[in-house]
Parts: sequence; structure tokens; C-alpha cells
Amino acid sequence: KQSQGRHAVFVRSAAHSAWPAAARHQSCLPLDCPRAADGPMPDLASAAAGGSVYLVSSLDPEHPGKSALNGTQSAYWISTGLYPQEMIVQLGSLGALSTLRLACTRVRRMRVEGCQEEKPLTFKLLGETELQDADQSLQSWEQKVEPQAPIQYLRLVILSGWDDFCTVHSIQADGQAVERRVEVDVAVERHTRRRSTGAGSRSDLKRANSGTNIGLEVQVPKQGEAMRNRDKNEPDAPKLASVKTWSD
Repeated sequence: KQSQGRHAVFVRSAAHSAWPAAARHQSCLPLDCPRAADGPMPDLASAAAGGSVYLVSSLDPEHPGKSALNGTQSAYWISTGLYPQEMIVQLGSLGALSTLRLACTRVRRMRVEGCQEEKPLTFKLLGETELQDADQSLQSWEQKVEPQAPIQYLRLVILSGWDDFCTVHSIQADGQAVERRVEVDVAVERHTRRRSTGAGSRSDLKRANSGTNIGLEVQVPKQGEAMRNRDKNEPDAPKLASVKTWSD
């Protein structure tokens, strides 16, 4: 629920003026900091690299989740409800991440998790922190990522905020794109090979038995008295020879 009075007015005015202006006047923030001369790793979460928002816990049509991936800090995603808030980002490709960066406002406690699976089911903690309140200025957070399995999804969980609303202006995941390894299950491969071998044996047996009397005898049970008393068009289901009615 949105708060009444001063806070609600502040959020709406900030959504259109204060926060974007603050974003433009910051001199050293994640997207504005100079890059290394030897060539930085690409931001795999950016829309330019194919990144996309898989899920957000709040939706404002004027400030959707994808605004945090467009490479500018003048656009942003804004929360519209109670904490915790959550955003899941699908990276443009599976990547070995080196650095995580976040630019936001009014965020207090948060954590970032990573998932290496093709579907965002199991996440592992990559970093967490408590940010100092910067009033109407952008908060910035950066953390190196320890070497680990390549990541496909990022989950940002905002546990609490300094106000009823918070904004996320940019999420960056710098790293090297890698190709997903296809692991073959040895047991499945062995079973498939056995089935293909068995299919050939069955076909050979079929050819060997075709047109040959192998002495197979089949005994058919004799029909009982009830079966012989059935009507002409009645299916093969037994019935009693005589049926009494209520009039009897």
C-alpha cells in the first residue's frame, strides 16, 4: 500500500524529476566510471548484450523492469508495494562473472544471487550488503565475484528500504560469455544403444518366424450356457437365461 501525505507526494515528484536529475549529476557511478585501458569485460545483463527481465515483483507501466537494463541511469524501475522486492534478470548469455554493479535509491538491505541452470530454480548467494541512505542521490554498489560456475540468471532481492518506495537505475554483470556444456548421461546413452541393438534382434526373429509353423497351441475356453443364450446382436457378455421383472 502506498503511504499517504508527504511520502506519496515525494515519490511521485521524484519519479518525474528528482531522481533522474540526481542520476544526471553524479560524477562517478557504475555506468559513468572510466573503463580499463586493456579492455573491460562486457555487461552481460544489458539489453544490448541480450539481457532481459525475467520477473519483477512490482510493475509500474511508466517505469518497467527493463528500464534498469537499457544502459542509462535516467530511466529506472520503481517498486510499488511492500518489502521484500525482487527482480530476476536473464543474462544475454551464460557467463563467468567478474564484477556486479548496482545503482539505486532508497534501498537499505539487499542481496544478489546467481543461478547457472537453464531455468531460474536454484540460486546461490553472490553478494549482500546494507547501503547508507543517500536521500535523493543515487546509491552505488560494486562487488567482485569469486570464480565459480557460469551464471545464467541474477536475482536482486531488496529486503528493506529507507522509504516506502525504492528505485533501481542499473544492474550490471560484467563477465565473459561462455558456451553451455552438454553433458551426456552415460546410463541413458547405454540404454539407447541397448534398445537399438534389441530392435535389430527382434526384427531378425520376426523374419525367422514368418511363414514357419513353430508348434504354438492356443486353447480357447468353451462357451458356457449363458453365452449361448444371448441375443443375436448382443456383444460377448454373459447374461442370465431368464430374467424376472417386477410384474412377475
